[in-house]
Amino acid sequence: MKITLFIPSLVGCGAERVLVNLANYLIEKGHNVCILNYYDNPSSYRLNERVERRFVYRKREKPNIFKKVIPHFLPKLYDKLSERHRLHRLKHFIKESDTDCYLVMLERTILDLLSLRKHVSCPIIASERNYPEKYNPAIKQKLYEMAPLADGYVFQTQDARDCYEDNINNYIIIPNALNSDFLNEEQFNGQRRNVIVNVGRLESQKNQELLIRAFAKAEIPDYTLEIYGEGPLRPFLQNLIESLNLSGKVFLKGHVDNIKDLIRDAQVFVLSSDYEGIPNALLEAMALGLPCVSTDCAGGGARVLINDGIDGLIVAVGNVDKMAAAIKTILNDSAMARTISANAIEKVKMFDAESIYSKWEEFILQTLKGNKSSEI
Repeated sequence: MKITLFIPSLVGCGAERVLVNLANYLIEKGHNVCILNYYDNPSSYRLNERVERRFVYRKREKPNIFKKVIPHFLPKLYDKLSERHRLHRLKHFIKESDTDCYLVMLERTILDLLSLRKHVSCPIIASERNYPEKYNPAIKQKLYEMAPLADGYVFQTQDARDCYEDNINNYIIIPNALNSDFLNEEQFNGQRRNVIVNVGRLESQKNQELLIRAFAKAEIPDYTLEIYGEGPLRPFLQNLIESLNLSGKVFLKGHVDNIKDLIRDAQVFVLSSDYEGIPNALLEAMALGLPCVSTDCAGGGARVLINDGIDGLIVAVGNVDKMAAAIKTILNDSAMARTISANAIEKVKMFDAESIYSKWEEFILQTLKGNKSSEI
């Protein structure tokens, strides 16, 4: 098959990595794979050189005076004209393409492609990568209304699927695959640092504010908190750290490339998100054997990964006291920490890349043949 994978860019986190890994898997299985992006930014992840890349726009296309001026004075008009121009470019690509199937991820690209459904002669598979109930209401409504135009849907969790009610017939639930770099890890038996770690973009969904307040509430003076990731909430979080007199105790470490080496000897990993699909950061922390605490984030991803008290601890979203107590429970019970660590390593083995991406390939083939599937 020739399969076109469509996503805004290859710069980012979860969805972009899943798409690149899927492209690499499919190319190794003998398929012809093209990735379509809005812009020609470099990929954040290693992409097989045999995967073709195409772009709706090129970075070198310089904005004219119209594009420079109108956004400041007539932003709504500019958005409308930009959408029209973007769809015109996309339609031109569709007409030239001889692909057998489109697989599209993320809200904007899903809506754009489905809005051009009448121009697409091959099947379209859309993949929901988050929890739709938390989207902007207008975006959520459009996704719901246009969902029947897709020939198939891929979800990470049943909770995400349920957001679309009865609007989808052909679907499958496929969790994220564990990054192969984290597979087959052994339980860490060395001296752990007195550090609690979190990995995630600094934005409201990830709710690092909750974690910082829980760290302060826990009153564990011999420990520090390290938060890895970058995002628009950095100034707010830094001000919060200073206002709680946690300077020198809580550190915003920014984006790093060697996250595995930096967190594997921490005492606890904490996911503080309000909502998630299948959280890659939690999956990878469990693979490293880190004792994990997670919010019961909307979308159901944490519950897919963690059996509370067996291979991690789950606390209510937004509950500072419960999160502080869960962190202290692990720090004060070394036997529990070791048991959770060992169980977590075993749990994540079911998320190996070969078994996960083979499900994607099988679903694409089934959809092309017109078969229906709703099995995990």
